[in-house]
Amino acid sequence: MYFGILLVALEGSQILFRYIPAAIFGFKNYSIHQQTIYWFCLLIFSVIHISVDIKIDQLIVFRHILRPSKIVSQRIFKHLLGLDLEWLLSRSSGGTASAIPKGISKMIELLITLSWEFIPSLFQLVLSIIPLGLYTPVVVLPLLFSIAVYIFLTLWSGALTKAYREEMDKLEQKSNAWMVQMLQGLSDILYSGNPDYFANHFCNIHDKIYSIDTKIVNILILYIGRARLYLAKFSELFILFLLFKEYESGRIVLEIFLGNATVVLTLFSVVHRVSRIFDEVFKTSEAILALAELLSAESKIIEGDIADIPKGDISIKNLKFGYTPDKLIFDDLSLLIPKGMIVAFVGESGSGKSTLLKLLLRLYDLQGGQVLIGDNSITEYKARSLQYHYVYVPQKPYIFGQSVRENVLMGNLSEANLEKTVRQICSILLIVNPQSVQVDDLVWLALEKVGLNTLFENLDQEIGERGVALSGGQSQRLAMARALIKSWVMLAEGLIPTILLDEPTSALDGWSEEVVMAGINFLHRLGCTVIIIAHRLSTIQNADTIFVFSKGKLVEQGKHETLLEMNGVYYNMVNPKIQTETSY
Repeated sequence: MYFGILLVALEGSQILFRYIPAAIFGFKNYSIHQQTIYWFCLLIFSVIHISVDIKIDQLIVFRHILRPSKIVSQRIFKHLLGLDLEWLLSRSSGGTASAIPKGISKMIELLITLSWEFIPSLFQLVLSIIPLGLYTPVVVLPLLFSIAVYIFLTLWSGALTKAYREEMDKLEQKSNAWMVQMLQGLSDILYSGNPDYFANHFCNIHDKIYSIDTKIVNILILYIGRARLYLAKFSELFILFLLFKEYESGRIVLEIFLGNATVVLTLFSVVHRVSRIFDEVFKTSEAILALAELLSAESKIIEGDIADIPKGDISIKNLKFGYTPDKLIFDDLSLLIPKGMIVAFVGESGSGKSTLLKLLLRLYDLQGGQVLIGDNSITEYKARSLQYHYVYVPQKPYIFGQSVRENVLMGNLSEANLEKTVRQICSILLIVNPQSVQVDDLVWLALEKVGLNTLFENLDQEIGERGVALSGGQSQRLAMARALIKSWVMLAEGLIPTILLDEPTSALDGWSEEVVMAGINFLHRLGCTVIIIAHRLSTIQNADTIFVFSKGKLVEQGKHETLLEMNGVYYNMVNPKIQTETSY
């Protein structure tokens, strides 16, 4: 309401200013004293006008631009983190990453345009017609007709370019996605010895963008734009002719003629500005619609109500799942993982081992059967609570372009109850003199447990995006350091995590493997359930139970020695003679 009153006052004063030059003609009939009063009043009026203008700018910037853009930016990022993995993997990460900042920047541009230009221009249009209707009603009808045709041409241009704009937005997302892929795979491109292929592919996309952009410009400028300009000029001349006839016949005085003529000329510039605003809205609409599509996306994972995850057996009963409905990976899979045990999943590549870990994490939903923790199905637990319950080290851990400290902590050890949590961790790890231990000391300890404490000079050292400065084995060990920190924090909170390790030693040498496994065995002794996927015999042979998978089926299970005695699938996998010929 307050904003509306200020806007009416501002635009009303703008219209009055247009009658000032005409009013000055009458000053010659006034005394010096009266002229002084009029000029002083105009000065005060100008100061008030500027003050109102500044106040509106403040309201627009803080209330209608900065705050909404901040809220949308925060909301969309949190929303994306709540979507299921299937939705995220179905889209290009580069395209999604470019759609977010582009959509937000276009939204800000649109808010600025609407607040600073469109809404004030509409007020100006409405308020300008009032004096014209009062003094020269004969010009109102042709004026409104011209404005209506002008707006129709503008909307028509938007309809004509809609298909082109949609196609160009898709191509721009494809271009950004390809750019991200080229930057991420730059070393492989250089190794290929054929970088021109990738450059040419990128250029071909931009050639198509240029072609479409040319068609849009032709419609907006050469065809519809030219028609709007002719309409505006001919309408101006016709209405000025009508005003002159009114003045010539004596129905209006010179001051009214000059004032209304000024209003008419300004009015058509306002109409032109409004039409250009519509053009900009059409340009930004695709990016904003893409942003709205991201915000409207919903996760297929149905949230449960239980937040507390108990320490219990993990039971898988008659599990069915496939990434596509017509090709199931698991069909009627059942197994039991007792709490507090170390179990291993082994089998040929593509047998479903990593997929099973992702189902435990509820990154995907089941298509049949049940997965129970204790007495409750995982669908009854809150997904975020369930994922926090697990300490997961993926096969290819992602290393962020941040400091060593940030990469290891990953948001654990927050400021809330920090001192108490650190003391609890010291008690669990049997650290002497815990009063002197700080968060950084725990980070160094985690790095030491995985043999990385001599690699970094300090914890503020930037690792580089995707860990480009680290080898595969160093990245794996850094991910294990993350797992140790999270496990310690959860144990300090009185929680018993379940450790999920997907090929944690595949890129490690023998010494590093021993160091990492020592950390895993320590967590096991504290009561953690550990599930390991590994191809190395040294990693799995001491597991309490080994589950052997083949083509999504559980074909064998038991301890290492028992499975060897069965002389079956597992025996063939670990038999040294066969290992020299094939790898599982």
